[in-house]
Amino acid sequence: MNRVRHIYKELMSTAKCIPEPAKREKALEEIRHRFRENASKKDADSLAKLLELAEAKLSYLKIVTPKSIRGTKASKTKFIMKDGKLVEGSAQSDKKAFKSGVDPDDLARHHHLMRRQYFMDRK
Repeated sequence: MNRVRHIYKELMSTAKCIPEPAKREKALEEIRHRFRENASKKDADSLAKLLELAEAKLSYLKIVTPKSIRGTKASKTKFIMKDGKLVEGSAQSDKKAFKSGVDPDDLARHHHLMRRQYFMDRK
């Protein structure tokens, strides 16, 4: 049941991202209708076939909907290492090192590469 609920929610959220309103409403209504119609089925074989159909529909919807619209729903989580463990959170940066807006390590690497390619120290 947990897998069915997960596919249903993912289908609904993906269908809500279809750009054309008429197609969006049609897809949402079809998803609701199919899941309600088959809610009483208990047979394992028929459930497996229905889940395969739902996953195929989900794959199709992911192809049809623009990624930029779908991507806005997901939130990004940052993780840091704290006391040797990976925990959720954000790291504090050293404000003095980036006062000029440029990372000193990046600048040093840039100068190294410029010298390596003979663009610096020319006379």
